[in-house]
Amino acid sequence: MLGFEKIQEFFSDITARTQENLPRTRHSRYAQEEAEIEQFQVLNNEYANQNLRLVKFAARCVRCFFFIGLGFVIIVAVGVPMRFVERSRRKTLRVHLYLQR
Repeated sequence: MLGFEKIQEFFSDITARTQENLPRTRHSRYAQEEAEIEQFQVLNNEYANQNLRLVKFAARCVRCFFFIGLGFVIIVAVGVPMRFVERSRRKTLRVHLYLQR
């Protein structure tokens, strides 16, 4: 499962828990309320940690894509002019050999 999908699934768990507890807010006792608040904070902290991990992963991917693109630019910048140099050398060699006959 992708990181984004995991986070979305976790968010749906938080939402479901919230929806469960909203109707009970009027009838809950103080002790239950404190326990629910603690559990909700734990869930929210885990959600934030998962999002942070996903953002760090995405940042690493962006860096990798940058270096892959930079490598491609270097290959094109070096390789394309070399191709034209080789072509001009071959033409020069052909002309030189033609003139030596």
